[in-house]
Amino acid sequence: MYDKSQATGIFTAAQSGLQTTLQYLYNNNTKGITRDALNKAYTNNNSGINNTFFQMVSSQFSTLDKNNDGKLTADEANTMLTDLSSGVTREQITQLVAAGTIDKDLANKIISNFSKIDTNGDGKVSEAEINAYCMDEDIQSKKDEQKELLIKNMSCYYEVDTDDTSSDEV
Repeated sequence: MYDKSQATGIFTAAQSGLQTTLQYLYNNNTKGITRDALNKAYTNNNSGINNTFFQMVSSQFSTLDKNNDGKLTADEANTMLTDLSSGVTREQITQLVAAGTIDKDLANKIISNFSKIDTNGDGKVSEAEINAYCMDEDIQSKKDEQKELLIKNMSCYYEVDTDDTSSDEV
């Protein structure tokens, strides 16, 4: 059965990793993070910060730098964290799996069913969408179990061998 905390874990891990990374970057770049400072921090990363989060910031740098001044301010970085809470892209999930920060089995399930889970078609899956999909999957599984049980019970009642594969048709 699906555990809702797994989906929550994806978003918690992603936000925590990004917050830690951004805090590390801002400690060394108080007036804003430039792409050069980001690349230097990534190359010289001896802080133990997972490189996946550097890559996430780097890959979205142009989008995050709203005023196009070449610096990522704290407000612009907070926008990234807020956007992350509204959903994650397939690429972000792949990056989080590679980083080992989220459950691989759940992530693979999400990635392989991404278009089904992304019910609003925004290219992101939210915690609510993941929970709804997994809950629907659990319900269908229970229905299938009940159907099999009903067939088995009816077979016992009518003394029919459900394991008999021979065809004794008359």
